[in-house]
Amino acid sequence: MSTPSTKSRRRTVLLTGFVLFWLVVALWTIHKTKPEFWMDGYSYFRQARQLSEKGDTNEALVAIDKALGRDANNAGYLVFKGSLEEKAGHAEDAGTAYRRALEINPGDPEAALGLAKLLLAAGKDAEAGDVLTVIPADKLDKALLERRAGLQAQYGKQAEALADYERLLADAPDDIGSLRALAASAMAVQDWARAEKALTRLLPLAHRPQIQGLEP
Repeated sequence: MSTPSTKSRRRTVLLTGFVLFWLVVALWTIHKTKPEFWMDGYSYFRQARQLSEKGDTNEALVAIDKALGRDANNAGYLVFKGSLEEKAGHAEDAGTAYRRALEINPGDPEAALGLAKLLLAAGKDAEAGDVLTVIPADKLDKALLERRAGLQAQYGKQAEALADYERLLADAPDDIGSLRALAASAMAVQDWARAEKALTRLLPLAHRPQIQGLEP
């Protein structure tokens, strides 16, 4: 004969089993009908990158917006959104994304370079200059420093470009691209001594591949 305590335990086991069964059913249904329920912001970010690499910018934008829906204060997601908006021709939306990224992570080099590029293209040189100059050089790797120098040279900020090219050459004195760019910026501001110095270093380097190719 079952005691009250035994009946109570059976009832608890049955109730627990019933709840677990319907919980599994609910989760399975969600998995089948709304698989995105399980995706976090990083999953959407990865999806956005994959779509972008395939050239599907609009779908990539949808994915990155979903990533931001999961994590609205992620500066990296905002920077990537800015680059996608640029690619899609949405300059205003790109600028908004870059500015928001800089609010979250002041001095973010990717966000600052992206925003500066948009400002320079819009003729807002002074504002772009403020954005570019606040990025500490030590936060820029070689590729980012080259991008900043190139932007500054392209839009007439030759003095700033020269400073960045000198930084690049301090780490790689024989870099042909940096020497060539430095010489061009120096000539643009009629700094003939600096241009001559760069060209003097450049000429023997430019011929080095041909000389090496003739060696046995």
